[in-house]
Amino acid sequence: PFPSIEQLFFIDKDGKSVILDVEESSQNTNGIRFEDNDWSLNLLLNTNCGFAEGKIRNDPHRRLSNLHFCGRTQSARQTCLCRLGREIGFSVDVIKSFKLLKQLYTLSPSHPSLDKMVDYHFKVPNMFSQIFEEASSGYQLITDGSVELVLDCCLDYWNGEDLSIIDRNIEKKILDFCQTATSNDNQIITYAYRPIHREEIFQLSTFDKKPLFFEMLPTRRTLNSPSVLKKSYNSQTNLHTSEEDNRRQSIDVISNNPYSYILRSQIFLCLATLATHRLKQHVSDFVEDVRLAGIRFVYLSPAPERESKAFAERIGLETDWNSCILLSSDSESSGYQELHDIKAQLPRGIENIRSHIENVDDIPLHVSLFAECTPSAIKELIEIFQENGEVVCCIGSALNFKNISSFAIADVSVAIAPLHTKQQTKSKNQISLQSPLTYAADIISLPCSLFMNPDSSLYILTQIIRESRELQISMINAFFLLLGSLLTLSLCYMLTFLLLSPPLFTTWQMIWLSWIFIPVISATLLSTPHDPETMTLMPSKNQNHIGNKNKFYKYFVIRFILIIFMVVLVFEIILTRLLKEDGDTFSLFKVYRTYNKSFLDWDKKSRDALQYAQIITLFFFVYYISFPNKEP
Repeated sequence: PFPSIEQLFFIDKDGKSVILDVEESSQNTNGIRFEDNDWSLNLLLNTNCGFAEGKIRNDPHRRLSNLHFCGRTQSARQTCLCRLGREIGFSVDVIKSFKLLKQLYTLSPSHPSLDKMVDYHFKVPNMFSQIFEEASSGYQLITDGSVELVLDCCLDYWNGEDLSIIDRNIEKKILDFCQTATSNDNQIITYAYRPIHREEIFQLSTFDKKPLFFEMLPTRRTLNSPSVLKKSYNSQTNLHTSEEDNRRQSIDVISNNPYSYILRSQIFLCLATLATHRLKQHVSDFVEDVRLAGIRFVYLSPAPERESKAFAERIGLETDWNSCILLSSDSESSGYQELHDIKAQLPRGIENIRSHIENVDDIPLHVSLFAECTPSAIKELIEIFQENGEVVCCIGSALNFKNISSFAIADVSVAIAPLHTKQQTKSKNQISLQSPLTYAADIISLPCSLFMNPDSSLYILTQIIRESRELQISMINAFFLLLGSLLTLSLCYMLTFLLLSPPLFTTWQMIWLSWIFIPVISATLLSTPHDPETMTLMPSKNQNHIGNKNKFYKYFVIRFILIIFMVVLVFEIILTRLLKEDGDTFSLFKVYRTYNKSFLDWDKKSRDALQYAQIITLFFFVYYISFPNKEP
């Protein structure tokens, strides 16, 4: 639910870009680690998740902020980076030396950068600043926010040793990195810092806990007009020329509050990129494995096409021609769409999927990516899949209540908890109370057949699929053996009557065969050894289950027809031998010609001979049925 940090970007003393890769690590104390530790960084991060009260989280989680009250906010801006601060080297107790004085929220709904964005979710550049008082260093302003707005407020950057001026070259490196991160479907947070002189603090009113909100609008500027937010606070920044001041649009603060002047002339520290969608481990391998098993992996994304394709490419799905269908109607979204998809005349909107399948082609049944999906559209799409014979397994978050309808209508549902619902604390006296998220996950996952914890590997699903396939094949074979054996027994019994012979088996023998032996010998097929080729079989559609009847007829003839004739022949030979009188020649099928009366009226010797023949025939029948099921 919350993005995880992937990279840190800053400028070194030589003006070169430095990128530090960060990865999730469950073995690490802080839950993340730097891939390269041979570096030094003096960075103070603006985090606030409540760890001062003893709460320590090692998983991506939310920080305390009121920014979302102003409008829709990037998920990256709601993510706390206290884990990164601890990994850099800041202790948990370092925050105790800072006293929070004021919180400032800045928004720029008409920022010039918005003109270059096409169908972007979070269109309002914003900035969150906090004023701290520290006993040894005085007053400090710490800022994080949108790269466009924070850069407008920065004149210099920290290179690890000293301050340097942000020139066109440095700004180009920053913007190039942002463009690369955006194309990879990552969100960006910019961090800045500014020391506050005591004279500036004295000009402010009394500090209170109520946050302040500012709104900024762009203004037209001439070459000689100074930038309102770029007024220098020391002699070094006064060296900026008017040409350098004109490289960005100026911003006017719609407020006469003295706090607005604190936002000027900040120092750029670094950029942090956060993965909007954090992949579980081995997801790409899992998608490839299920594809080889004949299972089509479909990603239903609520995001626009560009973001959906970026994430689909990360998990290994096709993102080329005819690879994405938008489920929103033309009137609902005017978002970005690939030119080759437009030329392919893919259906647009969930209401056009059925008609396209009936009148044009079945491309929607083969596409692995659907963008701009709503819960109702996802539910209807699942119904369309089921109408066309697909078995649908729905995998989704256990903390998203919108997934309940999809879980309920799918053939099989799997709920995955995206985060640990039990809070980690450093207190020894832990209270064994369940989190509300635990109850929410339990309720949402009620329609699901399987519930997976965040640490569970997706390979559990492949193992379940393999076991279910083997069980299905074993059950089909067991049922076929049961049905074939009972049918064989009936045909053998019927054939003996057609030959005017005594009964093949007694009543008790028939009951023992039908109710005990044949079901037991069929059940042994349920414990067949593992077949390595199971996951390479292509599953069939969930329709016309018995359409190919000739195949089963052929199997029955090959498997059982010889047994029928052999059992009847053995019975006739043995019975004829036992009833043969002295001097008679051996001849089959002459029992009733010799004994022209019912077998119930036979004498004791003849009945004993019939009983011996039935027992021996029973042995051969059991042997013939069970012989193919023995291990070689």
